[in-house]
Amino acid sequence: MPTFVIQKDYETGDTNAPGGTFQVIALEDENGNDLMDDFGIDPSTLYPIDTGDAEIVSQIGTVLELDPADIELEESGPSTPLYRSE
Repeated sequence: MPTFVIQKDYETGDTNAPGGTFQVIALEDENGNDLMDDFGIDPSTLYPIDTGDAEIVSQIGTVLELDPADIELEESGPSTPLYRSE
């Protein structure tokens, strides 16, 4: 099962949307390769917090020709940094 590390920006998102939104800051594979462009992830797109991950996984699945159920996103944050050192 491919796992991708995603870093989200919740502060820039639309706080007026029900449940809020987020933007994707980074999306990387386990080797630290940036895959935002490869998967067509636009950093200015606002994703709903409750369904955004599913939208992103679906987009990845389309590009990789995989079932979205076979793709895992792991959120990066202050306590779980991206794989590469920044």
